[in-house]
Amino acid sequence: MAEVHYVVSSSDAVDAAALQLREVELQVSLLKGKETEGNPPDFELCLSNFQTELLDFLTFLEDERIAQSMAKAVEDDALLIGQVA
Repeated sequence: MAEVHYVVSSSDAVDAAALQLREVELQVSLLKGKETEGNPPDFELCLSNFQTELLDFLTFLEDERIAQSMAKAVEDDALLIGQVA
C-alpha cells in the first residue's frame, strides 16, 4: 500500500489542535468529582496526557511561526543592507 502524505498549513494545524483541546477540556469537566481521591481513572489520565501533548504541540507551532517570521526578517534585512552597501 502506498503512503499518503498530507500537507497541512500551520494555521490549519493550530485550528485542529485548538479544537481537540476544547474537546478534551469539555471531557475533563464532565469527569470532575466522579473518581476516588488519589486514584483517577485511566480515561482521565489519558485525557490529561493528551491535553499536555496538545498544549506542547500548540507551543511548538507558535515557536515555529516566530522562527519563520524572524528568518524572513533577516532575509529582508540582508537584501536591504546589500542594496545600501
